[in-house]
Amino acid sequence: MAQTEVRPRIVALLCDADFIYRTDTRTWSHLDGRPFTYADQVIALQATPAELEEARERIKRDQDYRRTQGEVTDVLVRYLDPLLDQHGEQAGSSNSTGSSASSAHRFVPSPRTPADQVDADSFGVSSSSASSQR
Repeated sequence: MAQTEVRPRIVALLCDADFIYRTDTRTWSHLDGRPFTYADQVIALQATPAELEEARERIKRDQDYRRTQGEVTDVLVRYLDPLLDQHGEQAGSSNSTGSSASSAHRFVPSPRTPADQVDADSFGVSSSSASSQR
């Protein structure tokens, strides 16, 4: 009987893989750079089409979340910078040194992580749902 359930361990492993073949270890790597163990490689190669699709969808959701998080940060910066500049001008007028305090309070967005660069379509899933989303 064919296994139809999605195994969370395999999906988690697929979501943590960069799928770039390393010639030095002859295997894939985890996102943090650790090479797959032989057991990891065997488990990843046992993934069913349903598990590949689930991993692809999870990576896509994570990418969407990170993109949205970056957009929110950018909007906050654009919104808060003028307010902080205004506050700095008011504080600067009473400051005896004459320097503006706004630069000390300026928001700086956090840098994007390498995980943002994971390609959700790197699994090569050829199901109709995967091709309709491209």
